Order: sequence, then structure tokens, then C-alpha cells
Amino acid sequence: MYILTTSKRIKQITFLLLFFVAAIGVSYWLSWRSAHVVGPATLIEKIRSTQQVTLDLIDVENIRAELISTIETRLIDQLSASNIEQPRQTAKLMLPDATDFLSKDKMVVSQVNQQLKKLPKAENAWQQLSAESEQQMYHVLDKCLLIARVERHWILQSIGVCERPVSTSN
Repeated sequence: MYILTTSKRIKQITFLLLFFVAAIGVSYWLSWRSAHVVGPATLIEKIRSTQQVTLDLIDVENIRAELISTIETRLIDQLSASNIEQPRQTAKLMLPDATDFLSKDKMVVSQVNQQLKKLPKAENAWQQLSAESEQQMYHVLDKCLLIARVERHWILQSIGVCERPVSTSN
């Protein structure tokens, strides 16, 4: 009788251990799915449907640098078109005044929102180019949006003109 109850206890303990291992596995899978599948899809859907972002949804420093680079390129192009001597040096001198408004984080968000408002809301216009565990790239019209996982959240890291043409054929 004593052996029978010990055997039952061993079976119960084994069952409980298997149950806990299964529960931990399911919990890990749900956590991974939330971080790598649901998180980026939710961010892109929010950006696509509202055509705007908030400060907590973007990498301000990276996008600020991107916007400054774009302004510098435009300045050089405009100065070159106006036959200004040494357009690069002149643009470097003008750049601090031309980008001063970007020193405020809210202005960076405003600039991103202006770019997003120009994009279509139609889901079929948003093409996913890459899906890695820490970042994903989307193509919309002539723009490429890079979202990245920072700590435990997904944020818009970059929005700019695609460097190379993107094939839209399937």
C-alpha cells in the first residue's frame, strides 16, 4: 500500500512538472509572438491608419539627423542651381539657421507627420520589404519606413526616400 501511494505521488509530481513546463512554454511563445509579430504589425497599422506618430513612437535623434541631411542636400541643390560658387561650403554655413527649428522634438514629430499625411492609407499600398527580429522595412510610394525594436517596444526609426527602386511585382 505504501508503494502504491508513493507511485501515485510520483505520477502527480511528474504531471505537475509537465504542466508547469508546458505553461512556461506557452507563456514564452505568447511573449515572443507579441514582441515579434503583433508589436510591429500594430505599429504599422497605427501609422498607416492615423497617418501620424507621437513622440514615444519615433527615434527622434535618428530622424532629426535624417531630416538635417535632407535639408542639407536640398540646400546644396538649390545653391548649385543658382550658380553660387562653392555651394557645399555655403550650405554648411546656412545649415544651422535652416535646421534650427528641428532642435525641438515636437517639430521633428511635426515634420514626420507631414510626410506621413502624404502617404496613402490603403493597406495594399504598404509593402513589407524585410522582416527581421529587431527591425522591419516597409515601402510606400517613394518612401521607405524602417521600424525597429528598442528595448521592448517598436518605434519608427527612419522615414525617407528609398535609395534604390523597389520592385512592386509579386
